[in-house]
Amino acid sequence: MMRACVLRTPRLSLRAPEVRDGGFLYGLIRDPSVRRYLGGPAVGTPEAVLAPYLTPGPGAAVWLVVAGAGPVGVISVTPHKDGRDHELSYQFDPGAWGRGYATEAAQAVLTAARAAGLARVIAETQAANASSRALLARLGMGEIARLERFGATQVIYGT
Repeated sequence: MMRACVLRTPRLSLRAPEVRDGGFLYGLIRDPSVRRYLGGPAVGTPEAVLAPYLTPGPGAAVWLVVAGAGPVGVISVTPHKDGRDHELSYQFDPGAWGRGYATEAAQAVLTAARAAGLARVIAETQAANASSRALLARLGMGEIARLERFGATQVIYGT
């Protein structure tokens, strides 16, 4: 079973989000540029929007990604819609884009997922999301399927 333990990389610290991180998380998941390929900004009360990040469900793990003194993103491994796999997902503050933080954090999380016994982790992204697709390729994930969902072509990547 996957749980969010503290993970460290040369530049990052990953830990479970806490209530005190709510302002950062709420701003992140309501940012139109962050959510461009994720169905748009999250809507709802702060409590409802933050609940899956602060109290993830069974089989899910969420990490707040911290660089230096402040958070730069959030990354998770959760059960996928297909009911068979676990899905890697990430959202990073636009000010942190292009610095390699997402790749570094995702690699640490994939290593933790393997250590936790997950045989396969997948990621789903829109075909139009070139940056995310390049990140997944850097992680060694390859395209395993395409489908139409959420009004767009989605690409499923797998390890």
